[in-house]
Amino acid sequence: PAAPGTTVGPAFRLQDTTYLVEETEVSDTVGELSKLEQARRQAVFELQGLYAKTNADIGADEAAIFDAHLAFLEDPGLFSEIESWISDVRRNAAYAVSTVLDAHSAFLAADDNPVLQARAVDLQDIKQRLVRILNGTTNPIIQPSVPSVILAHDLLPSQTMLLDRDMVVAFCTVLGGATSHVAILAHGMGLPAVVGLGQGLLQVSDGTVLAVDGNNGIVHITPSAGQIAEFVVRQALEQEHQTRNLGQAKLPAQTSDGVRVALLANISTQADALEAMRYGAEGVGLLRTELFFMGRENAPNEDQQLAAYRAIADAMERRPITIRTLDIGGDKPVSYLVQPSESNPALGMRGVRLAIAQPDLLRAQLRAIWRIGPGYPVSVMFPMITTLDELLWLRNLSADVYTELVTAREPILDMLRIGIMVEVPSAAILAHHFAPLVDFFSIGTNDLTQYTLAVDRTNAAVSYLSDALHPAVINLIAQTTAAAHAHGKSVGVCGELAGDPNATSLLLGLGVSSLSMTPASIPTIKATLAGLDSTTAIAQAQQAIQQPTSAAVRALLARESLR
Repeated sequence: PAAPGTTVGPAFRLQDTTYLVEETEVSDTVGELSKLEQARRQAVFELQGLYAKTNADIGADEAAIFDAHLAFLEDPGLFSEIESWISDVRRNAAYAVSTVLDAHSAFLAADDNPVLQARAVDLQDIKQRLVRILNGTTNPIIQPSVPSVILAHDLLPSQTMLLDRDMVVAFCTVLGGATSHVAILAHGMGLPAVVGLGQGLLQVSDGTVLAVDGNNGIVHITPSAGQIAEFVVRQALEQEHQTRNLGQAKLPAQTSDGVRVALLANISTQADALEAMRYGAEGVGLLRTELFFMGRENAPNEDQQLAAYRAIADAMERRPITIRTLDIGGDKPVSYLVQPSESNPALGMRGVRLAIAQPDLLRAQLRAIWRIGPGYPVSVMFPMITTLDELLWLRNLSADVYTELVTAREPILDMLRIGIMVEVPSAAILAHHFAPLVDFFSIGTNDLTQYTLAVDRTNAAVSYLSDALHPAVINLIAQTTAAAHAHGKSVGVCGELAGDPNATSLLLGLGVSSLSMTPASIPTIKATLAGLDSTTAIAQAQQAIQQPTSAAVRALLARESLR
């Protein structure tokens, strides 16, 4: 089982899209290297668009798959190997790409670690993209004409995202595991998936009726009338459960003893905002703005940004929204920005660092935010803050923009609350110094975990260490909330931990007043909150801070949940 749910539908075998590569000797190696670089740039451009589409259609966590693809395309070591095959062995670019990426892919695929196996799929996806561009061919994916169960040997992330979602009811693959990309994307799409079914799967003819059980990892071929009836009942029960959750979406989010917690949404688009409203979001805790800057040939101008932000604010019916300024860098490159190649982009020019280096980008964004206009409750928060000097620079720039707009008699926001993302340990440790200068903190637990534990989440060899419930991370959250409360400021969490029902009691006990998450998670967290008592949560959080390991924290939370 790779993604939950049950469904019945006809089979549709996805055709193999492997491109043939011919080996030729080249004399003009300089020209061939130029072709490679042009193909790499085109691939980056396409992936930025695919990242944007995935982010908009499914969510940021699923779009992160294409972050990894972009990272591979920016890997100087990988491309130096390819270039060597062109310069030294004098082989054509497509053959060089295929040879090098096949070798790396085979090495990763042979590993027992399913995360490394997923990286092998990434490399195959990148190879296919580069070879297609170098060959000058188009994407040949043939779509099903009726809603179907997609069968494939293995699904590349790009293939999955190019399928018409209205024509897909489930995924079944020969290869893959519970952590494979198709599992991640199917989860995000809300579609059942079963993987690792073996070669016999591809002997199933197109149109054959299949009953897919994504909860237990079973696929029934030509099910009986009784089995189909059973699946129809199960689908109805699953839909009823979802409907019940949605029916409670408008209820207030509070504990059994009446403590309110604001449940907000992490979004990127107007469509996301409408979904957030459907699930009962009280506002937007994180509006990611990267989507507006990616997959384009030029940066969006001030008016284009204003139109996008105001559309989202209107879709939220003037509920509070918090806009994060551009958080982009070496890990998410854009073609029109001058960005140096970095060996460790997570520690390089990203977030506010890029804004300080290229202030015109941020100035235009702040002007667009201010110009959303009177009557809109809007906040802005800055990412990747590490020093007080950065915050002071940002406040000064915001004040300059405000003065410009007032002088020009532009209609602007009644006020703009300013906050910072707490993603770096220094921001948490010095929160008592930051607190007087901000209106709120928003804790990004994904990055805070990465930087606290020195773990690259995309590195399969160490990803097992990435745990937001590590006592070190919890202590930094506690330091942040204590400093904020001492100065009368609020604290929210907008990382993955916010949407984890196993962590709700802990975050409540630590003093977090708002949780921002994927819209679909809101009803579950609301139901979890209703079963909690704030006094018990505070006591539990104090015990959690004292635990020596993540396992001990999880054991404590599990014990308390059974009481």
